[in-house]
Amino acid sequence: MLADYTVSPSYIQVKVGSRAKVVNNSGRRFQIHSYNCSQFQMVDPDPGTWIRTTIFRPAGKVCDYFAWDTDWSRKLFVGQVEVVP
Repeated sequence: MLADYTVSPSYIQVKVGSRAKVVNNSGRRFQIHSYNCSQFQMVDPDPGTWIRTTIFRPAGKVCDYFAWDTDWSRKLFVGQVEVVP
């Protein structure tokens, strides 16, 4: 996440068996959530740090992810990860 609370890029492709690296350059704490992918459970890097997701599979899966503001009033960002062969 960037200082303006956006994410870039918001869409990425990862190979089956790979992980995504989540970098927090926002200056604040946040948690990433997903309703359709378990790879985003417990992805909550502290400000200035990074964390990797768990391994993505199967190929063809598309994971939607997002982060809520601290008071749950709005989504800060929304993105997707597509798993490719």
